[in-house]
Order: sequence, then structure tokens, then C-alpha cells
Amino acid sequence: GRRDRASPGPPPVVYAGSPERLDFSEEDDEKGFYIVDITHDPAQGRRVVEFHFEPLPARRFVSFNISIKADDLDPTATILSAIASKQDKIGDAVVRVAIDLPASAQPLLREAEIREALAPAYHAGIAREVKDTARIRLGNTAGVELTPLEALKAWLEVKQVPAERAQLLLEYGQRIINGEERD
Repeated sequence: GRRDRASPGPPPVVYAGSPERLDFSEEDDEKGFYIVDITHDPAQGRRVVEFHFEPLPARRFVSFNISIKADDLDPTATILSAIASKQDKIGDAVVRVAIDLPASAQPLLREAEIREALAPAYHAGIAREVKDTARIRLGNTAGVELTPLEALKAWLEVKQVPAERAQLLLEYGQRIINGEERD
């Protein structure tokens, strides 16, 4: 951390760094400069060095790292909620939103709404890390041709859907496969 100090010995070396944040690695760094006073103390016959740090109101950098789960039906709402949690900090800030999401969630993002929530920022960037969803293995069925209904049944078993619910979904699945109209 920054310290104020007086020293009767050789002058210390102090480095304030850049007065502005340059990247997100400095997001939490305090920015400013040092005022150094070097005086002579005749009683001790040497120099006395005093210095103190003066903080500056550097532009804020604010980052969001958001992971979207595969079962999230409204990933935009999840992202907007995260942004709202720091809404008071993004005004006039440089903002980075890093979104980690499965490929299935990507079409559900409403980027215009996310950008609107970031409008108070000085600059905002959105980065997506899209992950392919791992395929569900259906036991010993590798290389075996499954009918759509068999595939649905195997998937329901892998997902451990309760028997009563699975039966209802299989019935609906059969109706869809047969092209039947809805009631």
C-alpha cells in the first residue's frame, strides 16, 4: 500500500506509477502522486525526507465475469442483474463484461439490452466465451441407430427424469413425431 513517511536517513525511493489506470489489472489500484519534502536538520547534520501520497480521481475500470449455466432460460436477465449490482460504479468507467456461456445460450442473449444497461459507462466491451455443450452419452447405444422416440427415452433416463413425468413427455414426443395436432 501507499505510505506517508518521514526518514532521517538517505532518501527512500518512491514510485507512484501511472496517474491513470491503463488496463484491468489496475482495476483496484489507487492512483495518484507523491509529494516529497527534503529538508536539512542542522541538529542532526543530515537531511530529513518526508513524503505523502496524494490520490487522484482516476477513471474507474469495472469488470464483470459472468458464467451462464446451460439451464438458464434467460441469460440476458442474469447478465443485467450482475450489471445492476454495480450500476452505481459504471458511470463514466471503462467496463468489461466477460460472459462464459454454453453455445445453446448464445441465441438467447439480447445484446441491445445489455448495451443499454452499460450506456452510462465511458466505454464498454462485451466478450463472449462460448463453450460447446458436452454431448450426453447414452450408455451402450454408441453406433446403434435409435428412433427419435428411443433417443428421447434414453435421454430422459440419463437425465433421471421421474418416471411419471418421463411417461408424459414420451407421450407428447410420440404425438409430435406422428405429426398430430395439439388439443
